Amino acid sequence: MKKLIYSTLGLILVSSLILAGCKGSSSGGGTTPTTPKPTVTFINTSGYTFSNQSVLNTGATAKLQFGMVVSSTIDLKSITVTRNYEGSGAVVILTKTLASNLKTYTIDVFDTLSSTLKGKYVYTFSAIDKDATTGSSSIEITATGALIEITDQKIYNNFGTGFGGYDLINGETISNADASNVARRDIRDNSTSSVISKSWTSSNGTSFIKNPPTITWAQMDSEAKLKSAFDLNSGSAVTTVTGLDGVTGTLILAKVTRAASTKYFMIRITDVVDDPGANTDWVVFDYKF
Repeated sequence: MKKLIYSTLGLILVSSLILAGCKGSSSGGGTTPTTPKPTVTFINTSGYTFSNQSVLNTGATAKLQFGMVVSSTIDLKSITVTRNYEGSGAVVILTKTLASNLKTYTIDVFDTLSSTLKGKYVYTFSAIDKDATTGSSSIEITATGALIEITDQKIYNNFGTGFGGYDLINGETISNADASNVARRDIRDNSTSSVISKSWTSSNGTSFIKNPPTITWAQMDSEAKLKSAFDLNSGSAVTTVTGLDGVTGTLILAKVTRAASTKYFMIRITDVVDDPGANTDWVVFDYKF
């Protein structure tokens, strides 16, 4: 009788150990549950922009309408829409706190592209639920069109107090002392004294071709021609261009690459001022892209 009891207890213990081992193995090898997050989709009917596309930017035709559709298994908290032009940084164009107990939400989002800024715009549509989990989707818009000409721009002697840098994509004179804009310094004045050097370099890898042979300002009337002219003379590309001359009108082709997007520019020097003191020195130029 004792042997039978011990034998039965042994079988129970062995069975328990086997079951415990199986349970541990299953638990350890199982898939970790993923945190649910909001999903963002787009209305894809006529009149809406719902996928990556190119837009002819003539001002009147560069109006965009997105139909943002958000769904979630958890109550939603807010939505945000941003626009990032050529990797220059996200700009918020819409933010909205949602009412309680909403798990679905639809809204039309409108934007108009700048008539002077061609290139890549990335729109990011984000939704956050009450557990602070974010879901998002992006749409990339490439603006194309005739070349835009910007005139009478100045870059100052870098040794003085004027802004000695320039952002060609955004058409803006910038400071070389501002650590936040290094990636935007397509052009940087190369002066190291109160005498202007008549030389430009770059802080972001922009390359220059000075006075490409047989190419004139008037010839460059399309993006394709700018690229072709640069490619044809790429063997002459440099990272520092010297001998800028406003009397003869130095011509410069520039190639700028930011956020995996490349743009080409034609620059024409129209004046170089070198008066006593660094603060009264600058280069005047026109450019088109």
